[in-house]
Amino acid sequence: MNNLLEVQGLSVSLPQSGVAGARSVLSNVSFAVSRGAVLGIVGGSGSGKTTLGLALLGLLPSVMVLAGGQVIFDGRELTKLSPEEWRALRGAGISMAFQEPMSAFDPVMTIGAQIQETVLAHEKISSAAARERALEALRLSGLADPVRIAAAYAFELSGGLRQRAMIAQALACRPALLIADEPTSSLDVNTQEKILELFQELRRSLGLSIIIITHDLGVVRRTADEVVVLCRGVVVEQGKVAQMMSAPRADYTRLLLEAEG
Repeated sequence: MNNLLEVQGLSVSLPQSGVAGARSVLSNVSFAVSRGAVLGIVGGSGSGKTTLGLALLGLLPSVMVLAGGQVIFDGRELTKLSPEEWRALRGAGISMAFQEPMSAFDPVMTIGAQIQETVLAHEKISSAAARERALEALRLSGLADPVRIAAAYAFELSGGLRQRAMIAQALACRPALLIADEPTSSLDVNTQEKILELFQELRRSLGLSIIIITHDLGVVRRTADEVVVLCRGVVVEQGKVAQMMSAPRADYTRLLLEAEG
């Protein structure tokens, strides 16, 4: 089976209090991610791209409901998993690097302790082994001094270092699929380039499949094989990145390209 992830007709809705029916957030979204491939999911604010990432992890906000479709990961259908099964899968099978590392990390725990805690939640190993795994993950994320970073708190790190630490936490349990939500949005241009280079290196060295969620087509152009373009919760275009960049079919895609300049 070449596809690691297959999403088929995924729909998410937001029930309206005191109003008949529900508002659609995602409607009939379908795509696949091949093993070792990078997929870009792109769209403007309110397009549903972050909601899609959360749906793939079973982390939809309580106000939203999964209205239909399937998510098949490594041959396993995920939408009917119990909370306990989801907790076992997150981090170990599919992991996510969230958009805001500063808010994702606990401010009163060191980076290393938090990554170590993630490993211990999924694997029956000693604390010493979990600490070594945390240091290994920090090294994999391109941090030259993992011991120092592990001993630091999130507020002591720059935005680029926090982003790499967040990626390290996502990699600590050796998942097959990494979802990165707006991984470069708050970074300066040089740091952005380093993060994008890191994704390519992780793909090469680990065989990692990656979904990059972004509003920036430049990020997709530099990193992804294929792209899904979302507008108001609907897929308006998908296919090979090079083809879409040279000959977009959807008006919305053309607008995104024009906005990029």
